[in-house]
Amino acid sequence: MKTLKIVFFSSLLLLTSCDKIAEAFSALNCQFRVKNVSDTKVSSINIQGANSLSEISAFNLLLIGSDLTAGKVPLKFNLNLEAKNPNEKKASLAAFDWILVVNDQELFSGKMTDAVDLAGGDAVTGISLPVEADLFKLVPGGGLEDILNVALAISGYNTKPGNVKVKIKPSLSVAGVSIPYNDYITVGVSF
Repeated sequence: MKTLKIVFFSSLLLLTSCDKIAEAFSALNCQFRVKNVSDTKVSSINIQGANSLSEISAFNLLLIGSDLTAGKVPLKFNLNLEAKNPNEKKASLAAFDWILVVNDQELFSGKMTDAVDLAGGDAVTGISLPVEADLFKLVPGGGLEDILNVALAISGYNTKPGNVKVKIKPSLSVAGVSIPYNDYITVGVSF
């Protein structure tokens, strides 16, 4: 009887582990795309939707200029991705490293450490990456116009959709062990 219990629980553990391994490796077939950039703020001023420097008020330009002279111009935005899982089973990503590329220039990088479950059956799952940076460091020696042009490009102004890409390097979780992809996958604006 004791042997039967051990065999039963070992089989149950193996089946559960196989399910988790199948979930992790089904992520290899998933597709990703950049949906958009949202909530873009420079020095706490919302510039999302601005199409030119002239659409930013003189008062707000003074506030941003003040930060520039102080040597720190904070930039915050959400980089929104979508993932589509063509598999029947859900897929699981343990984490992923990412690099934001705008107009063929790598501007930001980071790591998403929250696990993401991607439902199966061509379901699309949103993934939001909060990004914070210092434009003063990103555009060394740049003036107010240079810094704001970078921020406007990130938020979508004067940037063709094909010029915004994200490189991701997902990690799969198998039996509690994180296994990263060998290289980065370049993600564009369409699946």
